Amino acid sequence: MKSLLLPLFLPFLLAPQANDGVALGEPTAFTFRRPLMRGMGIERLADLRGKPVLVYQWGHTTWGADECVKEVLVLQRRFGEDLAIIFSETQGGSEHVVEKMALEQNWLGTRAMWTLEYPVHTGLVGVPGLALVGVDGTLKMKAAADTWGLPLSNRVMDELEEKIEAEVELRRTGPAEVAPEVAAAYALAAKGGYGPAIVSARAAGDAAGAKAAVEEFERRADRRLERAAWMLEHGELVLMKEELDGLEEVLAGDDERVARCRELVAAREDDSQAAEREAADALAKLWKKVSKRGPKKSTPKALRKVVKQHPGTKTAARAERMAALLEE
Repeated sequence: MKSLLLPLFLPFLLAPQANDGVALGEPTAFTFRRPLMRGMGIERLADLRGKPVLVYQWGHTTWGADECVKEVLVLQRRFGEDLAIIFSETQGGSEHVVEKMALEQNWLGTRAMWTLEYPVHTGLVGVPGLALVGVDGTLKMKAAADTWGLPLSNRVMDELEEKIEAEVELRRTGPAEVAPEVAAAYALAAKGGYGPAIVSARAAGDAAGAKAAVEEFERRADRRLERAAWMLEHGELVLMKEELDGLEEVLAGDDERVARCRELVAAREDDSQAAEREAADALAKLWKKVSKRGPKKSTPKALRKVVKQHPGTKTAARAERMAALLEE
């Protein structure tokens, strides 16, 4: 799995070098050509606007890649919904290779997403590398390893964590120049009340930052609804239940979005989804056990038991793919 890509006696060739790329403070924009692995319907960087986005450039053949990824996944677990992480594989790995490695390494238990594309070109050369996009969509930080294949320095990782914390705080409190009543709306959103936040920001009328706040809260609410709809379409009904639990309360006061939420709940609970719900529950129960210590030799057999017991479901197709990848 691990291998040095270049001789260690040529470190001067491996240091990051500057070329054309997005400068700090400049806006970022990217549309993905292929669906993100675990992207839940994300198609563009703009779909993640309103939260910090960490694009982490890694390589599946680089020595220490697994440890580097694990280090970043700690950030995803810590910040949860307040941070989006996109792992960008840049050493020619196929989607098949990345998915297999992520399964084997037990990396799929967070909201992190995976791609073969590089959505933010920083102008730095080196693996690993990173770009941090702020809540406003502009580039806040970029860095690359001093020597190809070695982890990012503790200094870089400490700076990254500080900048993420600052962006998360901005996400929760809003820009400094907003009116007090708009700041109060951000406080409601920070507690998870997007509906009340929308109502409050609308009531602020022409106050400083009110219009932008309404748009921001509506975007956050819509993203949750869109994610739930994607999960329904793809048979991710356990994740969908987690997404929908308490969502009506989060949207309270926004009648249109509450109605959309109720429609999604009804669609998930419809009799037509009974077989898919049972299959999704079975796979989730199995994977909860597997994820504690990672896949074993017996895992493919257990996955195929789910396939056999729930034929024809989207969950069964997903379980079969997982089993095949782990058997290779």
